[in-house]
Amino acid sequence: MKPIYLAIFILLFAACRSSSPSLSEEELNKFCIGIEAALNDRNVEFLDALYDKTYLVESVTEGISAPEYYREGFEEGFDKYYTPGTIMTSSLDEFAYTKFLKLKETGKNPIGLFRTVTDNGVNYVEVMLGSDEEGVPIIKDFYSYKEAEMFSQGIKRLYLINLANEQGDFNHPLVKALPTINEAAQLADAGMPEKGFAALQKLPKEVFKQKIVLLMFLTMGQDAGPDSMAVAEKIFRKHYPDDPLLELKKMEFGFLKRDTANIVQYIDALDQKIGGDPYLSILKAAILKNRGETSQAEALLTNALKAEPENDEGYWLMIDLLIKDKRYPEVIELFQTFKDNFDDNPADYIINDGYDEFYASNEFIAWTDKHPIQTQKLDFNLDSLMRALDAEGKSHHHGPGGHNHDHHHH
Repeated sequence: MKPIYLAIFILLFAACRSSSPSLSEEELNKFCIGIEAALNDRNVEFLDALYDKTYLVESVTEGISAPEYYREGFEEGFDKYYTPGTIMTSSLDEFAYTKFLKLKETGKNPIGLFRTVTDNGVNYVEVMLGSDEEGVPIIKDFYSYKEAEMFSQGIKRLYLINLANEQGDFNHPLVKALPTINEAAQLADAGMPEKGFAALQKLPKEVFKQKIVLLMFLTMGQDAGPDSMAVAEKIFRKHYPDDPLLELKKMEFGFLKRDTANIVQYIDALDQKIGGDPYLSILKAAILKNRGETSQAEALLTNALKAEPENDEGYWLMIDLLIKDKRYPEVIELFQTFKDNFDDNPADYIINDGYDEFYASNEFIAWTDKHPIQTQKLDFNLDSLMRALDAEGKSHHHGPGGHNHDHHHH
């Protein structure tokens, strides 16, 4: 994706503001595209400036009786220690990229849905949006599926724990439950997930039903076996029937178990819960292509490339599929599309992939005569999709297409 110069973006946004007190869908979409660019640029200062700090402080401290000095100290330290931009970008490794997918909700409490792909796989983040008194858009909070809680909830937990350390007589169910939660985690880490699983079930209901605790419960259930996982899934679904976290975890577990029989249905279930994501189509296409179901894989890749042409992930799978099918004129067409989109020559990145018959073809020779190979680009690492698959399953040694590419045009 071509970079958005964020300072200019904000000036343009301010200039285009309507007199309406609430933000239109168009304005919210523009704002979310700016957030996407800031995340991809790792622009922490810009992200921090977008947050409604007052709202976050009130969310953390609301309903908790604390000495005035403690609350004031928290407010003063918030900017220094809990910068939301830093937290938002902390899970983004060198090759991670973020994509704004859509407005999940509009109206009074709008939410933007973002997808992030890192070496640790795919994650989704919901960003709660609002506007200040002057109608300028702001970020109120965010919910990372993999962390299983709102940013403000995580800070609130730390606020409570520190308050309990400060005041010996402070009484809160979560603080009282921490020894049990720690014990369960230690049992699971020591190779006894069944005992950790049982320990968590003894927690008071108000603590046990917290999403972050149920995420631990799901993970221990997965490690303990199918019966325990079924129990954990049922309990999670009872408390959070609409949350896609369960489907995301089941997909992850499917990759970890190399559950090739069910992995496609896990991807489909997550895709349905998210409301459609081209990246999941690419992931599914990779699995189907490995199985030899190439026509279905091709249809998925064609749609994914149309839906998200700025994402290079699907191109490599499609190129591999077409080369193996000896459809060389179509490969060259895709080469041209890639070059038009990214101003880069895809031939540079596949020259060591073992396509000897294709390299000897008239089509490839004609292409490389016109677009000579740049040999300095030939030191490759795994492409991010392949790394994501590998991280989630360790079952695709060189990725679904057997490629080793490392260049990102997001």
